[in-house]
Amino acid sequence: MMRAPTLAEIAVVELRLSQSKANVRQSVDRTRAAIRTVITRPSTVVLVAVAAGISAFWVVRRGRPSIECLPEGAGSATTADRPGVVRTFIARYQPQVLAYVLQQVTAAWQKRKSCVPSSTAKAQTRPDAAHAEDHGPV
Repeated sequence: MMRAPTLAEIAVVELRLSQSKANVRQSVDRTRAAIRTVITRPSTVVLVAVAAGISAFWVVRRGRPSIECLPEGAGSATTADRPGVVRTFIARYQPQVLAYVLQQVTAAWQKRKSCVPSSTAKAQTRPDAAHAEDHGPV
C-alpha cells in the first residue's frame, strides 16, 4: 500500500529541485561568458573572416554545368546566367564585412599595443635630427 509523502520529504525534493535549477542557470551563465570571451578575441575574428572568404570564393567559383551535360532540347533559357541569392549577397556585402573585420582587428591590435606604460615609451625615444641642435653637436 502506498503512503502519502510527508512534509519533510516534500521539502527535501523541492530543495533539490531548486538547487538543480540554480546549477543549470550558473552553467548557462558560465557558458555564455566563455563563448563571449572566445568570440571577441582577434584571432577568432580573423579565423572567421578567412573561413568566410574561402567559403565565399568556393560558392562564387562553383562550376556551372557545361553545355554537354544539359539534356537534349534544353533551350537557351536554361543556360542563362542567373546569380543565386547567396552569390548576390556575398558579392554585395563582402567588401563591407571585410572592411569591418579589418577595422575591428586593427582596433584590437592598437588597443593591445597602447597598453605599453608611458615611462617605458619615453625612455626608448631618441632625439631625431630636427631636435639635435638642442642637445649639442651630433
